[in-house]
Amino acid sequence: MKTLLKITVVVLTIPFSLICQPGTKPVPTKWLNDGRLIVPELNFSINSPTSDAKWSYTGDLPKVNGNGSTAFVVELGDRSKFVVNVFENSSKMESTSGDQFIIGMRKTFPKDWQIQDSRFEVSDVPLKDSRRFKVTIGLPNGSTYYAYGYIVSGNRSYQTITFSPSPTEPVLFTQFAQSFTLLQASANASLPNFSGIFLLWAVWGAIANWRYVKRGGVRATRRDKFWGLAAVGLGLAVIVFFGARGASAESVGSMTATVGALIFLLWEFSRWRVRRKNPLPIPNFQEPRPQKGIVYTESELGVMRTRNEDSSLG
Repeated sequence: MKTLLKITVVVLTIPFSLICQPGTKPVPTKWLNDGRLIVPELNFSINSPTSDAKWSYTGDLPKVNGNGSTAFVVELGDRSKFVVNVFENSSKMESTSGDQFIIGMRKTFPKDWQIQDSRFEVSDVPLKDSRRFKVTIGLPNGSTYYAYGYIVSGNRSYQTITFSPSPTEPVLFTQFAQSFTLLQASANASLPNFSGIFLLWAVWGAIANWRYVKRGGVRATRRDKFWGLAAVGLGLAVIVFFGARGASAESVGSMTATVGALIFLLWEFSRWRVRRKNPLPIPNFQEPRPQKGIVYTESELGVMRTRNEDSSLG
């Protein structure tokens, strides 16, 4: 979802970059090597579409959901332009639907631009599990333009995009996108989300604690509850802080899930320590009657009744 929302910035910034390139500057010569743009700082490389293509870039694009972005624009001899956008602090794209992509486009397009058709699909270009899109755009003067692009998602999101009056994707752009590679694929892998594992452990602990308390175990004290609420308050403060600092909605949501699950897990860990320190008395089923201080389950009471009946018959 996060990456899909980020795509909307393409519509907001790329058309203007393609036309007037505000604030762009030539790329450093150290990034150009035998007709290929290589940017170690952003972990990618891509071929120049033609030998006379001119590269420029800007790192001053509007922040996307609070995350920095850099655009690389390559201008061909016929004045057409291809763009590579790099967005920081992204995440792996899981959705294969382009609905949110189109919704975002409609919100950021000028009012007199109309999206007439769209296609959004999984692609192995430029890398496995990438996304490919084509959007048909109706302009106020009655002409039609097409936006073509590819998305590689992960820790950073890389987007190649161009606009063309042709209803078929320009071959030169397809070859351009196919030449994209990551310098270190492992460096772009999204960090795993452990909130699900935390939650499973915590739920198991909650069930064990419920059974423990039901059988007469030590309940949480007021002091325990105070520190539990303090941890919740601290977690909320951290989430609000990062939200106020410009973190994206998805980042805040993911952080909320992880922090919530972690606090739940820590609470159940503290309850496990209580259970370990104050174990329940072990029932002695040889006794003819239930022992004091032990809360028996119905099945345990049934076992005692059966044993007593058998002993009386014997």
